[in-house]
Amino acid sequence: MRKFLVATLALLLMLSFTLAAANAAEKGERASGTVKKVDMITNTVTVETAGGQEVSFTVDPQTKITVSGKTGTLADLKEGQRVTVEHKDGKALSIQS
Repeated sequence: MRKFLVATLALLLMLSFTLAAANAAEKGERASGTVKKVDMITNTVTVETAGGQEVSFTVDPQTKITVSGKTGTLADLKEGQRVTVEHKDGKALSIQS
């Protein structure tokens, strides 16, 4: 009985790590910095990170944009604004200001 319990707990522990890793991969990566450019024609936002690197992200209707705690749009993002972008493969999943 004890061996079964230990094996079950080990399996549950491995499953929880696997789910956590899958969730992290689904969310993508994060970049924080200052908005350098908002392009409404190409639906992109360019952010300068703390290291001075400029990175552009594509924004689409599924991108969740939050400005001062309220739901926003690409048009609500302004140059000089501090943002955190959650992104994957060059696409912004969420942008918070």
